[in-house]
Amino acid sequence: MELVGDEAKWDAIFASREAELVASGFQWPEGPRWTKSKGLLFSDTISGKMYRWDEATKSAVVFLDDAGGCPKANLVEGYECAAGQAEPGPNGLSREYPYVKKRKPSHNIAVCQHGARRLAQMDLNSREMTELVAYVDGKRLNGPNDVARVGAHDFIFTDPYYALLEQDRFYDHVYTEEKSELGFAGVWRHDAFENVTRALVDDLERPNGLALIPRGDQLVVSDCCQGATPTCPAGEARWNVYDLSRDLWRATFVRRIEHADDVKEGCADGFVYHAWFHVLLASCPGGLCVVGLDEGAVIAKLRFGGSVANVELGGGYAWITGNGGLYRIKLNDEKPADVVKPFAESLQGRAETGAHLRPPPPSAEL
Repeated sequence: MELVGDEAKWDAIFASREAELVASGFQWPEGPRWTKSKGLLFSDTISGKMYRWDEATKSAVVFLDDAGGCPKANLVEGYECAAGQAEPGPNGLSREYPYVKKRKPSHNIAVCQHGARRLAQMDLNSREMTELVAYVDGKRLNGPNDVARVGAHDFIFTDPYYALLEQDRFYDHVYTEEKSELGFAGVWRHDAFENVTRALVDDLERPNGLALIPRGDQLVVSDCCQGATPTCPAGEARWNVYDLSRDLWRATFVRRIEHADDVKEGCADGFVYHAWFHVLLASCPGGLCVVGLDEGAVIAKLRFGGSVANVELGGGYAWITGNGGLYRIKLNDEKPADVVKPFAESLQGRAETGAHLRPPPPSAEL
């Protein structure tokens, strides 16, 4: 591994310039998420399993089989999980939300299910899945990829084409676009309380990871370029920044942060926001990037020598999935920013009025 860029900034965030491989043998590990009740959970989009990191045994154990929704999704007739689907497993996971069920405290997370091509909610105790959304205006989603929880019943998620990949054509290509019922890869907000789903962004080529930025009420969405189209070349990373409207039903483009590398393996996939330094810790071509939101640029990069899929903060570490393994890097103890303040808590005025729970006006423009 090789560190390039602003070494001082890297050293301020991390206690090491090396990533420790703690578990391996996965097919395509994704969606790491730190939870208070279960610790670190992560997905394997190909095997269909969800894993939990066990700190006591220093190993990753299976938390749930068939976590991508196949073959147990109970989908609408004619919309069963596709035979030959390349990635039938789960992908992104949301932050945990505590609630009371039958007078007993419980916890749930949202799960992007590639196999069932839907967003579902999982009770972390019973491990039961409940569908949140699979269809919009009678058309099936492409396959939710990453998700952020806005509040108790509100989610924003990306919906690229990767769930449409086939085992015999396991490469990003325009054939997946042709299979889309929606006709575009979008970023959506779903209000589960009102059962309303609306597109926030519909003009990205491969929307992938996303994060909510409490400072400025912004949304960041990555575009995963791997050469599928001439306008989205391999080796180019893009992070798109949007201002969110007061009611959270509109996203206005502000700027794009770009980074190019001669390494063509990997892309701007998943990432996490580090509140203390106001940076993104992000997957990027060839490694792990520190993206400065104030600078509008990649300010440091750890070259992995392979693809990095996603990043999460929790338990004093940055957790990284990629290269078939789970890695971690110790964070500096003096900068304990691994638990980010929930986005909904930063919107106190909206929470008091309930504005963020209201469905969009029928005539609202995107």
